[in-house]
Amino acid sequence: ASYLDKLNRRYGWDIRLETENTVFDLTRANGTVQSQSIPPGTALYDPDREKQEAVEGLEWDEAGKVTGTLSCTLYSSEKLRYSEIRGLNAYALAQKLGIDTADTSLFVKEDKGADEHDYFDLAFVEAAGKKVSAQVLGKKENMDGEIAYSGDIKVHYYAPPFFYWKKLPDFVGKNISDLKSHPVYVYIDEKNRKIEIENTKRQEAINERKKTINYSIYENIYIPIKELIDDFNKLYASGKINITDYSVSTDTFSNIRINTISSKRIEIEIHSIVDKIFKRERQDQFFGNIYEEEYRPMLKGKEILAWGMINYADELSYNLILVNDNENIYGKWYQLKNSNSAFNQIPRTPEIFAFEFNEIEKELHYINVMHIYNSVLEEYNKDEMIENMEKII
Repeated sequence: ASYLDKLNRRYGWDIRLETENTVFDLTRANGTVQSQSIPPGTALYDPDREKQEAVEGLEWDEAGKVTGTLSCTLYSSEKLRYSEIRGLNAYALAQKLGIDTADTSLFVKEDKGADEHDYFDLAFVEAAGKKVSAQVLGKKENMDGEIAYSGDIKVHYYAPPFFYWKKLPDFVGKNISDLKSHPVYVYIDEKNRKIEIENTKRQEAINERKKTINYSIYENIYIPIKELIDDFNKLYASGKINITDYSVSTDTFSNIRINTISSKRIEIEIHSIVDKIFKRERQDQFFGNIYEEEYRPMLKGKEILAWGMINYADELSYNLILVNDNENIYGKWYQLKNSNSAFNQIPRTPEIFAFEFNEIEKELHYINVMHIYNSVLEEYNKDEMIENMEKII
């Protein structure tokens, strides 16, 4: 808000900040920003533009005065809205409120009327002497209602009786087909079941992408090398070049090793990153809050699927990068060649060299800019790779 106040005073604007909306979360500091009505980095006004880009909640006059309202949703550990807990069963609600379900003073069983409900159906929430029933929580007209949170908040749930044997019968020596059948009750947590299904689908999609990436490695890198080695081994009986086997799988790491007849080693290592989570901290320029966001590494405006390096017996090395490509299901390959610039006081050898895996993402931002390294990005050249190998073989 202080930043908006400065803008209002400096430019004569009238932008107001609304912070009435809250999201209950005991794991977050009370009053910190959960979301905001405009994305971080949005330009509120650009005097060099004849027509301003639309910003939700704001408008401009011909003199450049900006008016309107921006909003932030804040985390709250003091109140929760009916809309946030509508539809939750008692067990899920207890978890959200940080209640230990083994604590019978806070997670309270209700027998009366339980026969008409499923186990863990919510009966009512009790806070500060006020009871709010599941029926009240479920009505649309009550969605803006609030419950004040305190450490003694209670969740009451229905607990219909389960069938059970008071004394376990002796089954020894009896034919199981002669035993009487009994009804079996199975509790299914639909919310967690849906989450598990979504996670399974997401992992299956990731595994399919890994297979596609590994097939691209196989087709574009492994097969050309294997053909070169097979041809060489047919012509020269005095020695053999060995190459590791390669199979298309869901593995994250792909490693190809070639041992030459001169005992030199060529090694290619590529890591798939489609299942890796990348996070970074950002500071909002208007509200000043620090927030964390997930992102995907990009190259030339396309998502990076895998990256790695090829090392020619420590005589030469460079990076290999695979990006998503709408025109090719198996993506597009690039090679990144790096050398020392005049600014590097501790030069690396030999030149050309590859960046290590923990360096690649950071160094991609320095392509074509003044830096301690000179990095040249090229389209992957299969013929060049084979020529480099022929020199070492």
